[in-house]
Amino acid sequence: MSDADPAEFDVPQSVRDALASGTPPIQAFREWRGFDPLLLSLASFVPVDRIMKHEVGRIRLSFDELAAIAVALGVPVELLMEEDPAGGSGG
Repeated sequence: MSDADPAEFDVPQSVRDALASGTPPIQAFREWRGFDPLLLSLASFVPVDRIMKHEVGRIRLSFDELAAIAVALGVPVELLMEEDPAGGSGG
């Protein structure tokens, strides 16, 4: 589903509320799906420490990591991307 058009994905209100309050997209969708960081790590093959560091803003994930997480969560990858005000590529 991660290659689906994000405009056609119906973002749940609980996720919208979490995003509006400043929750990182991965954390908002992860909690909506009922995943803890370890379960998301197991489902996406992204190391749990990288997921947790990303959620607190210490690191940026690569596109490949975001894509794997999007597949695990069943959401378009574009919905997990955050704008980088510095214009960096992350990773």
